[in-house]
Amino acid sequence: MPSGQLMARRWAAFAAGSTAVFAGMQGCGSGRSSGATSSPALEPPTGLSYPQASITAVVGTPLAADVPVVQGQVVSYSIAPDLPRDLHLNTSTGVIAGTPAAPAPPTVYTVTAKNGAGATTTTVTLSVSQPVLQVFSLNFSQDPVGLYGPSIVSTDWNRPPWADGPDQGFLSVVEGAESYEGGRSLKIWYPAGQFGTAGPGGAGGGGVWNTQFGAGGALQSFEELYVAYRVKFQSGFDFVKEGKMRGLAGGARNDGGHKPNDSDGFSVRLIWKAGGQLKEYVYHPDQAGVYGDELAWMVNGAPVVFTPGTWYWIEHRVKMNAPGQHDGIVQGWIDGKLAFDRRDFRFRDTPAFGIDAFQFSTFFGGSDATYATKKEEAAFNDDFVVSTGPISH
Repeated sequence: MPSGQLMARRWAAFAAGSTAVFAGMQGCGSGRSSGATSSPALEPPTGLSYPQASITAVVGTPLAADVPVVQGQVVSYSIAPDLPRDLHLNTSTGVIAGTPAAPAPPTVYTVTAKNGAGATTTTVTLSVSQPVLQVFSLNFSQDPVGLYGPSIVSTDWNRPPWADGPDQGFLSVVEGAESYEGGRSLKIWYPAGQFGTAGPGGAGGGGVWNTQFGAGGALQSFEELYVAYRVKFQSGFDFVKEGKMRGLAGGARNDGGHKPNDSDGFSVRLIWKAGGQLKEYVYHPDQAGVYGDELAWMVNGAPVVFTPGTWYWIEHRVKMNAPGQHDGIVQGWIDGKLAFDRRDFRFRDTPAFGIDAFQFSTFFGGSDATYATKKEEAAFNDDFVVSTGPISH
């Protein structure tokens, strides 16, 4: 082959190989470039939630840290409106924490978690309440078995200014089969053929007095209180027509046909009716007549009826109305079950009084002999508690 042709062929082969190598290098370069631009794009966070979506905090008590759950990357958190004083949201972690310094009403807060691509939100309901204060408590484990006389009543019940029943011997401390769980309980006696209170010279039976709240003679008033106690009517107890039970009161502590006049006082007690039916007995300015309104307790649509020989745990809640408003609350529970709930009472048109006493009140009546006991009767009590927070539920 002539030398010129041989050189031409060699040159062509070299050029083809160079082109292939250059193309391969371009392919390698393209591969590296494609890898650098295929990282997943940033997505907004999703699924934000809090384990405690409803929080009830207490003044002075550190809040258990509420740590959010969220999917995706979060750059920062925010909350609206602002949390109550001394509670805070960590803007990096989303944790809600702190020690609240003042009460705050239930409020819905919106928490936002975001990054450069977007955001997700959730809500948390939070309120701050005052610490629960036990205003009064009494069981009879330290009292001697036997007559429950005036001096013991005075000591146990914060020195009431007067008391009907102890002087007449209608109360005693018992233990054993009649008492609650075999300990010591209070027994109340109702003589046969009697009705009404055991007032001066009276023989109606039972007992009546007011335990005032406060120490050292200084009367203490509350806007909201709970009271609970245990009660049992002896086996075979005949409820006749009606009898009174205990409750909360304030101001003039109106009862006995003294209808409140917007600015003097009120009372919220219980009343038993024929057959043992339980009703609320409320003295308030808007009551229908001279005597307090009788309002039935109901559980699962059926009236609450006492069975003699059975212990029950009764609880009351009373919350005062804003003066002049129909927003006062009365609730009742029996053995932890809600049996009465009404939120439209007007107890007062003035802030001059609130809840300042527990009314120990139990007797047959009514105001005439048709309410009288047909035979000697007895009831039992134990575990009295007055508190700023719930007791039995």
